[in-house]
Amino acid sequence: MTTNQMVASSLNGFTRMVGSLWQVILDSTSRSPDVRIWQRMNRSGGVDWHGYDPISGDYVCFGTEDDIRSWLEARYYARDRN
Repeated sequence: MTTNQMVASSLNGFTRMVGSLWQVILDSTSRSPDVRIWQRMNRSGGVDWHGYDPISGDYVCFGTEDDIRSWLEARYYARDRN
């Protein structure tokens, strides 16, 4: 591994760590009951879809937009039945 590759790898790790820390800060300060959805690039360069429901505390991660939409729809349909 070259020096440039090592620096890039360290920078990517640092960026992920800062992103995770920022997410924790947002979660702890946000009192909104709304489900949150966001994208994050994975190690292979693809996109992962993340979802968090502050009411139930559920956190999910999917590889496709269709999967996260299905999760979101299922949550709302389940709440309508209760």
